[in-house]
Amino acid sequence: MLVKTRVAKRFALWFVLKFGKSASGIFFSFLVINLVLSMFISATTVKATILLLIGWFIGVKVIFPMKPEERKPQIEGGMERLRQELDAMGKMRTEEFKSIAIFVGVLIMWVTENMSLLTTRL
Repeated sequence: MLVKTRVAKRFALWFVLKFGKSASGIFFSFLVINLVLSMFISATTVKATILLLIGWFIGVKVIFPMKPEERKPQIEGGMERLRQELDAMGKMRTEEFKSIAIFVGVLIMWVTENMSLLTTRL
């Protein structure tokens, strides 16, 4: 739903533009996204909090160490191209807001169901 309505693309472009000042920043931002998503996808929680940190360290420091001049993202057309692509998407449409509302609503129902089970047991 979030992909079909382009909310996922909009969020990804915004996130890269906001935190993509360096290769480490981009990698770290994806690490944070995975950590946040892992809170809602229980099967990946432990794997995400441990493997992502290990992967970041090994990837950035051991396997692919970068010279300072290489740390700037090398995106064809640069960050300006990404900004133009985000701007070309225009304002958020009604269906995008609806998909966000449905997503948040499902998360709230999922969390409150577990909380109601917990309070029932107490």
